[in-house]
Amino acid sequence: MPAVTFKNVNFKYRVQSQATLHDVSFAFDYGEKIIIAGPSGSGKTTIGHLINGLIPQSFPGNLDGQILVNDQDVSKLDIFNLSFAVATVLQDTDAQFVGMTVAEDVSFLLENENIDHQTLLKKTNHWLTELNLQSVKNHHPQELSGGQKQRVSMAGVLSSDSKILLFDEPLANLDPAAGRAAIQLISQLQKKLNLTVIIIEHRLEEALKIQADKLVIVSRGKIIANDTPDRVLQSGVVSQVGLREPLYLTALKKAGFDLSLEKHLTDLSSLNQELVSKKISNWLNTQISVKKPNPGQPILSIKNLFFSYPKQSVFKDFNLDFYAGQITAIVGKNGSGKSTFSNLVTGFLKQDSGQIFFDGQSLDSLSVKERADKI
Repeated sequence: MPAVTFKNVNFKYRVQSQATLHDVSFAFDYGEKIIIAGPSGSGKTTIGHLINGLIPQSFPGNLDGQILVNDQDVSKLDIFNLSFAVATVLQDTDAQFVGMTVAEDVSFLLENENIDHQTLLKKTNHWLTELNLQSVKNHHPQELSGGQKQRVSMAGVLSSDSKILLFDEPLANLDPAAGRAAIQLISQLQKKLNLTVIIIEHRLEEALKIQADKLVIVSRGKIIANDTPDRVLQSGVVSQVGLREPLYLTALKKAGFDLSLEKHLTDLSSLNQELVSKKISNWLNTQISVKKPNPGQPILSIKNLFFSYPKQSVFKDFNLDFYAGQITAIVGKNGSGKSTFSNLVTGFLKQDSGQIFFDGQSLDSLSVKERADKI
């Protein structure tokens, strides 16, 4: 008996003229780790909503075919009972929080089940410890980092003892380091609790670190690949549908590496390291460096910037210049100050001291609207 089965499923949202899913069929076994991937609008999130019952109960439409979860027809289950079979962690974790503190949020489902108080405390403390949340149990969930928020959501749904865990784009709001930690945690929980884990994601390189049993590729509402990740990557279908394949595979192709001869493309360390190094080096030596012209005067300048939130200092004597015609990437982990920087430049936040210049003129006296005319 599979954990989840789709039999010739077709679905069209009520507000749309065209169907989103066309004759979708698959079976996921208990204890498997599955990644469902596809470009935006492919139907992968719709599949997730059909598994956890949000369709058709929250998103109505025309549904044909049969969907079974734990060998029960989903059409005959209400969303409340289905939530005990399939625990869902949403992409927007803030939308999932209901408690004023982390501990309250984790215990919310248990309170709704009218669990006796001692058992509730015991189970809540168990999941707080299991997901390394004891140190923040009295914090507001909204105060936490992206990775911590995700762990709070996981603790809340795991308290239901569901054996099927569904993640809707768990890496979307996480930096690469936090993403790796999240995938590692999901993998550990899957092994320890023998969970069936379904991950809906388009950031394949990070998601594949979970060592999935199946990689399902969705395109235009149809399943076009459903196999082991190695075989799907080897087929080349990932890039054909507009998804970004793992960047190391793209680099190897550029260097002339024949990937059709390799059986374990999800594990870079399994490749012939000496041959990989030689081909990459030869390719790099053939690349022509482009000389960049003198950038001239900066169009946007940040001088001696200081900014702090009530309990956190973000910028201390920060200086940075941007030049016309250049593309600059600002990167950093969650909480490093990227969004704060953009809010300071656009005027939604006011710096404690320092100045921001546009084309040599200070922006300090300009409103948000006036800045928006320039930036």
